[in-house]
Amino acid sequence: MGSIVAELIPHPQSARGAVKSISVGIGRELPDALFVMFKLEGDLGRIQSIDPEGPVERADDLWQTTCFECFIRDAGKAAYREFNLAPSMGWAAYDFASYRQGMTPVETIRPSGAMGVTDRLLTLEALLHFPMETRPRRTFAWRIGLSAVVEETDGAKSYWALAHPPGPPDFHHPDCFALELPSPVAP
Repeated sequence: MGSIVAELIPHPQSARGAVKSISVGIGRELPDALFVMFKLEGDLGRIQSIDPEGPVERADDLWQTTCFECFIRDAGKAAYREFNLAPSMGWAAYDFASYRQGMTPVETIRPSGAMGVTDRLLTLEALLHFPMETRPRRTFAWRIGLSAVVEETDGAKSYWALAHPPGPPDFHHPDCFALELPSPVAP
């Protein structure tokens, strides 16, 4: 299977501000990993928390400033995993038993990746690994939610996702798992 490119859309209550567009390339060529490449185009000088020289380390609360997010679950299941990837080079992963319930930090799966920055384009790519005991089932289709929080230097935030449920931004909502990736292996 090749990669899919999807465009994120701003939440109706969010102003685009410094962001022109956010796209995500995503592929499931390996049964035990997912490749993602986030591309943010805009006035990067106005966007908070971009530090390609920052330490690559696990950190909580990345979503409170500029952060890319990937949510993954087996199609038809309630449990899911959330990955946070920040252009400050921080990362985090959490398992949830169901919608916002049973959150457990995942410490052992540091993503590998790279980041590139120009005046108008931020590219963050990562290979998200799944340890054998915690990954979604490799022979199942996966439902994917892709999203971003973008904080500007003046403190304004915009919220981007494949789809938005009614009401305030909520990337954990089942409606946000808007992309299905088929299994790369036969069941």
